[in-house]
Amino acid sequence: MPNELETTTVILHIAYVGHGGNGADGKYFYSYTPSFVPVYAKDTKIEYILHDDSETRYQIFDFAINDPGDQIFDAQIDKQTGNFSMRNKCTEDHQLILLSILVKDTQTGAIIDCDPQVTNVPPPE
Repeated sequence: MPNELETTTVILHIAYVGHGGNGADGKYFYSYTPSFVPVYAKDTKIEYILHDDSETRYQIFDFAINDPGDQIFDAQIDKQTGNFSMRNKCTEDHQLILLSILVKDTQTGAIIDCDPQVTNVPPPE
């Protein structure tokens, strides 16, 4: 494994909107910056963090990954920061990684399924 691994930080923006949103039956709106994460380097770390402007009532509490190419490893939620991170082997060409980051609204108890887009684009060998 190389000494210096590439890290991509993805910011999760989330807000209660009542209706017209894209999460939890339209009651919440979420988005990611960047909105799409192409992974080019092997063993890239991807870290998902809540935006500084997100209310403290939101917590990343769980995740689900559908990874038929066995690309994801070391997936975890940091107990101190609450951020979610994972590493991507990036050995399978043009594979879409299905990921769901589950956020809890601690005021209402609502669970918001926030699904970012991650695609492998490994370098030619």
